[in-house]
Amino acid sequence: MKARVIQSKIWTDEYFFSLSLEEKIVFLYLITNESINIIHLYQITPQRIAADTGVSVDKVLKTLQKFNNDKKIFFFKNHVFLKNAYKYQDYKGKKNEEAKKRLLSELPKDVLDWYKAILDRGIDSSIDRGIDTLYNKKLEINNKKLEIINNNRDGEIIREEEENKEYKTINYLLKIPQEDLYEFYSIYQASKEEIIRKAEQLYNYCQAHGKRYKNYKAFLRNALERDFKRRPQRLTIEKTGVSLKEIFEARQREKGGGQNG
Repeated sequence: MKARVIQSKIWTDEYFFSLSLEEKIVFLYLITNESINIIHLYQITPQRIAADTGVSVDKVLKTLQKFNNDKKIFFFKNHVFLKNAYKYQDYKGKKNEEAKKRLLSELPKDVLDWYKAILDRGIDSSIDRGIDTLYNKKLEINNKKLEIINNNRDGEIIREEEENKEYKTINYLLKIPQEDLYEFYSIYQASKEEIIRKAEQLYNYCQAHGKRYKNYKAFLRNALERDFKRRPQRLTIEKTGVSLKEIFEARQREKGGGQNG
């Protein structure tokens, strides 16, 4: 189980004190959620944040923009960087350094560029040196890839988005990621079972008719858009006392069955 240290003085911090209730909820979620890792840079969608906190997606987006503008928490292409986390929770040792390098090596180039630009403003020189090494290696690899593309005899450039590979296979409809179930549940008036049932129907349709799609998540979303009404208003902690995620999971426990997340 991951553990995060939160200083009690956060409640007297001038910036935190100035935040609204929903902004405080998002702030605390960003520094304590299960996606956090030892480089304090992790991937998460606004929809997931909304589903877990009960704050509307629109408010989450505005809050992320505020934190970004205030240079407190940075957000870029569904990646969150906790700029000041190193002051309170750093990870030393050989194994941790190796783990940090692995996590950095897995970042998309544009996210790595963004991360490096923030570090260049001055946070931690040792981390800065580590990112420089990885950045230069990635730059060399990307230059080689570009050379291969340019030498393609047909001149065709094929761009493959690694993070969306699971959407490109029909098996996505049989094993929808929990994060996507939260996202669909927060948007449409459909239960988890109804979302999974619709996905299975689409899978059977594709198999029976030999249909193929570039993005099966988009295919499912369009079907849900057609068959289910959108939620007129997001459920919020302020109004219900519980988050949308808690409601989602409680209903699944009551009904039982369905797809493992």
